[in-house]
Amino acid sequence: MEIKYLDEQQFMNDFQTLIIELECGRHYDSNSEQHVQWLKRRVHSFYINCGTAICLYSDAAIPIGFLFLIYDHGLEGVECFGTKASIAMFGLFPEYRSNGLGASLLREAEEYVTRNGGKCLYVDTYAGNAGAIRYYTREGFIPVAYHPGENGMDDKGQVYLFKELC
Repeated sequence: MEIKYLDEQQFMNDFQTLIIELECGRHYDSNSEQHVQWLKRRVHSFYINCGTAICLYSDAAIPIGFLFLIYDHGLEGVECFGTKASIAMFGLFPEYRSNGLGASLLREAEEYVTRNGGKCLYVDTYAGNAGAIRYYTREGFIPVAYHPGENGMDDKGQVYLFKELC
């Protein structure tokens, strides 16, 4: 297995179908120019917001999954900046799930943040995704907020979780 930090173009080339699954699910229409442009802008916004794509590949250079981290290192010499990071997207292609590979990406993200002076990591997930909530709590995250209706009034909302890294 190999971890790579990818630029925007390579990230989109290697992980577009997984990005679509995570960001849009069944709602994405690849024949709609508006959908295509929205996805490009969405990923671009992560990069310009201090984002880093941490990607996992097999020994045969096959994309396995990624964790997209948003981490602003802050202002030099100003202690209150650069302390927190957030996971914007995190996923593995279906055939690689439930094998412990996600933990490798999560460890890499945690090490990246602490190497660069960060102190904590946030993540949010769909409130109806009990498996993801169990995964994050097993990995040391604690739930800190619940936002009902965040994705529409009929939606279960989002759960926000936090992990101290130092």
